[in-house]
Amino acid sequence: MAITSDRVGTFAQNNSLTNRLMASQKRVADASIQFTTKMRSQDYAGISSQSFRLVSMENQANRLSAFNTSNTVAYARLQTMSTSVEAVQKTVSDFRDALGELSAIDMSQPLTAEDQSKIQDVQNRAFEALKSMEYYLNTQADGRYVFSGGKTDVAPISIPFSTLEEFQAVYDGTTVTYPQSRASHVDNTQVAASGVTLANGPAPAPATITGAAGTFSAQASITGSWTAANQTLTGASGQFSSVQAGTLVRLEDGSSNHYFATVDSVATDGSSVTFKADPDLGTATYTTMSFPKFAPGQITLTGAGANNGTYTVTDIAADGSSITLGSPLPSPGGPTIDVNVAPKIYYQGDDMTYQQRLDDTRTITMGVNAKDPAFEKAIRAMGMIAQGDLDVGDKSGRVAEAMNLLSDALDHSDAVNPDEGRSDIGDVAQLIGLNASTVKTTMNEQKEYQSFLLTRSSDIEGIDSTEAAAILNAEYNALETSYAAFARISQLSLTKYI
Repeated sequence: MAITSDRVGTFAQNNSLTNRLMASQKRVADASIQFTTKMRSQDYAGISSQSFRLVSMENQANRLSAFNTSNTVAYARLQTMSTSVEAVQKTVSDFRDALGELSAIDMSQPLTAEDQSKIQDVQNRAFEALKSMEYYLNTQADGRYVFSGGKTDVAPISIPFSTLEEFQAVYDGTTVTYPQSRASHVDNTQVAASGVTLANGPAPAPATITGAAGTFSAQASITGSWTAANQTLTGASGQFSSVQAGTLVRLEDGSSNHYFATVDSVATDGSSVTFKADPDLGTATYTTMSFPKFAPGQITLTGAGANNGTYTVTDIAADGSSITLGSPLPSPGGPTIDVNVAPKIYYQGDDMTYQQRLDDTRTITMGVNAKDPAFEKAIRAMGMIAQGDLDVGDKSGRVAEAMNLLSDALDHSDAVNPDEGRSDIGDVAQLIGLNASTVKTTMNEQKEYQSFLLTRSSDIEGIDSTEAAAILNAEYNALETSYAAFARISQLSLTKYI
């Protein structure tokens, strides 16, 4: 029996040809994707020789993008702060000009109706300026208060009065005066008073909180006999060595009259102490100088059950055993209790500083808060003028002190005010402007470098349209040729060789 075969090829050969066709088809598909996407490869394996460099540049670009996003937020925050400080500067400057009108009034003489009208107008301006300071410094950016330090969810300034009359109901200018030193103005020392009793009494002392001697004293009292002269008390050498400038003291004369006064300076040998002009100490003889832990004014009482709340302290006993409140307690009496007494100050933020990381190596501090001396001096001056009793007696010393503080808030002078904080509003504005410039420059540099990295990455992973079209055309032609060859080979048989 004869055996015949028409085929020349083998299974292995056919398989090989098919695989080659499939490889050619894949190259056409890859070239088509290259042409469509303008990318050399859809994964790093396709550009393995350049993949390390590409990944490195992509990581750098992503990191720059993250820094740039953060810096954009910081820049907006600084712009907001700058706008607020500009408004504060104008408010302080305008109020200083208004206060200058009182310089023409001789307060040592009886005031005319016109003089009293001017004083009332300036006090209204002072309270309006206070509320403006509160508004501008309570500015938010991205839902965060920008002048609160680390407590960005808390408004930094609290002037809890709606009208001048409400303000003067607390700070009457006689019994309770607005703080005259930074130490008293920003001191939020809380007193944990143990074993105290709460009691209501007859007016003008409707309520007291009484504990052991020294409960409400910062240090032991100094006793003696000192006759005031030009706001100065003089004693033995070293008698006042423990007293510091800016300290609030309680002075008591032999007739049990008392005054709260702020120390302006202390002699180097500790023999004398000079007080700020308001209140006028006259020529009286004083026998006791005590040191309360906080100034008369508003306090918050906690731990007292139904008596918890906000009260106005009008006096602090010389021995520090009790404080007198300006209003009765809701539920006095009962056994001794432990309470917490916290003075209410204007600043509600904290002292933390906010830092902005610009890039891998640079960080700037954006630590400007509403407690800064530049703002504090201005607020203190406005409060001193807004308080009551400005039109009673000679208050030229109070006006002069407020003018001095406002000027120092705008432009500090070490020669004139060596004991005041060196910061002024110009310094604050300059610091914010410098930080904003630094952030803006950094953002521009990062954008330029990021653009460079993206261009280089595109050069590595991208492909030119003309080149991609040429490759696609070549691969397509190769595929067509391969199919033609495959078809030709498939038609071969032994009979065609015979």
